[in-house]
Amino acid sequence: NLSELASPDFFILFGAAFFIYCVVNLTVFIILGEAERYLTHFAYLITLVFTECAFIDKEMAWYWIALLWGVLFWLAEFILLGVLRLNKPLEDQDWAFAALTSIAPKGSHILCYPHHVLPPYRILLFSQLKPIFPVFGRGLDGERLREMERYPFISLSHLPELRQNFKLAFVVCQNSKLDNESLRKLNEDGWIAIDGKSPSGITIYSHKGSIS
Repeated sequence: NLSELASPDFFILFGAAFFIYCVVNLTVFIILGEAERYLTHFAYLITLVFTECAFIDKEMAWYWIALLWGVLFWLAEFILLGVLRLNKPLEDQDWAFAALTSIAPKGSHILCYPHHVLPPYRILLFSQLKPIFPVFGRGLDGERLREMERYPFISLSHLPELRQNFKLAFVVCQNSKLDNESLRKLNEDGWIAIDGKSPSGITIYSHKGSIS
């Protein structure tokens, strides 16, 4: 009975949910890849230690944990959306998408840096371009899949390898993420900024010979 839950009991529930949230969202654990799923299971098992003996109605306790975990998860998502998103993100995406689809030949490989500048799923759904993004490595043959797995966190330092392995043709960059050294390296490696200005500072770079 929910009415029988005392304040200490509720604190245990909240603590269990918060523990799960912290464990499965630590950035350091992302490097585990597939193992992250098992880490989530482990976190739930650990919370069982805190809840198994604390409640008469154990099933209802787990409902509360799931509810509180969900609240924490979405609260953090909304905070991140407000703090980390680009200025005028939709206008930026519309500009970048329109520019790419007008100049990039069909089948061109695109890299978005960082990926939220132009979400790869939008490129996949509404164009015939090919975004380079680790999660979309499924379905590749064994050799190319192994190449993709070398880039769990893509950075601009990978551009020469990505150019060689995947024939990368275009890079969509958020200007605030580029310092002078990055710009110099892009120019040295044969990347040329395409004329045009986005609402809040996105530049599209093409490699020499990518545009016919």
